[in-house]
Amino acid sequence: MEDLEHMFHGVAVDGSTAYVPGQGEVLEVDDEEDDEEDNDGNDDSVTPATPVTPSSNGSLKRASSICTTAKSPKKTKLKSPALRTMNRFMANNERIQEERNKYLAAAVEAKISAKQSKEDVMFEKIKQVQHLAKECGVQESDPVQWLAVLRICQDPIVRDFFIATDTNEGSSAVIESFARV
Repeated sequence: MEDLEHMFHGVAVDGSTAYVPGQGEVLEVDDEEDDEEDNDGNDDSVTPATPVTPSSNGSLKRASSICTTAKSPKKTKLKSPALRTMNRFMANNERIQEERNKYLAAAVEAKISAKQSKEDVMFEKIKQVQHLAKECGVQESDPVQWLAVLRICQDPIVRDFFIATDTNEGSSAVIESFARV
């Protein structure tokens, strides 16, 4: 108790300067001198965000201001090691995801390109089979033989065999074989 008396010697501790963070109530300043000034229309009630100075209050008491006059710079540095670690993790994860998306896009593009190339090769082989069949004397107006050419085109092994046949007689034999089916 003696230490408290020593600490607050010469200071009026009446609770008028007390502040509870998060409490938005109006603080009342009670002064004996202010009772006379209340008749003048001056209101001594202040909100926690309103600074009160001794000169504006008309009192010689210490001001009950709870706000500061200077602004501190915005702090961008995170103090929590967990938050810093999480931010690094998220940035790393985002970078990895972007690389993965680029890789997947390239893989899809390559797959589409390969499929298109394969289809182009297949259509070229079909045209080649049709050309060789016409050289053997098959006409599009003969439905039996022309459908045999279609069956040859549908089977990749037979199609390649037909293209690889060197003579017209061999090609005609393949067409006749498929025409009988």
